Amino acid sequence: MDYMEFKKQQENQANEYTKGKIYFILEPSKDLVIKRLNEYGLKPGDVVGIGAGAYIKKEYYKDTLKFFDKQAKELKEYTLNNLNEVLTYEFANYELEISLSYTYKSFLIEVLGFNEKEIQDNKKEINKAIKEYREDFYKHN
Repeated sequence: MDYMEFKKQQENQANEYTKGKIYFILEPSKDLVIKRLNEYGLKPGDVVGIGAGAYIKKEYYKDTLKFFDKQAKELKEYTLNNLNEVLTYEFANYELEISLSYTYKSFLIEVLGFNEKEIQDNKKEINKAIKEYREDFYKHN
């Protein structure tokens, strides 16, 4: 399975898992949030806000955290086994060459969940992916 298929598989699993458990309510005030929750047949005490306008039913909160932790571990394992493919895609996706918000190291840690040891253990392949990404970026821009 290539990286795009892997990402699509994880997205489908997440969509299926969260159906009926997570609600996105992007309202500017607490009163409007409560009104929208009521439309879903929920009360504020039924949900936990998880940021970005998302609310999850309290009864599913812990299991949902476990689900997404499992997906993060699967992504990390896939990435470590397919490092060049994933990094060249993600570097281009985040346009790291023109973005000042990330260094490659902080990107690996914050976005892909690497730790210092994993970066050191895979430094040769990471540098190869960076080189290939830069060559491709400058060839097409």
